Amino acid sequence: MTRHDILAQNIEARKANVIGYQINIDNYCAAIADIEANHPDLAPFAEELRGRLKSEEYERKKEQVMLAALKFNLEEKGV
Repeated sequence: MTRHDILAQNIEARKANVIGYQINIDNYCAAIADIEANHPDLAPFAEELRGRLKSEEYERKKEQVMLAALKFNLEEKGV
């Protein structure tokens, strides 16, 4: 396996991670909206989800930065 192959595999893995975080973000937003509209008794859970939402957004951003770095190393350096 070459360096190019490893970088390409890592790029695909990071892309999948970004998508995974985005799915969680979308689900948390939908759940928070549902709780606010229909389940006021679950307000503490909505707060918990808001914390998770911030965490997922932060982790997604980190993955995006690493994805950009991998792409740079693959494309710009011509590895």
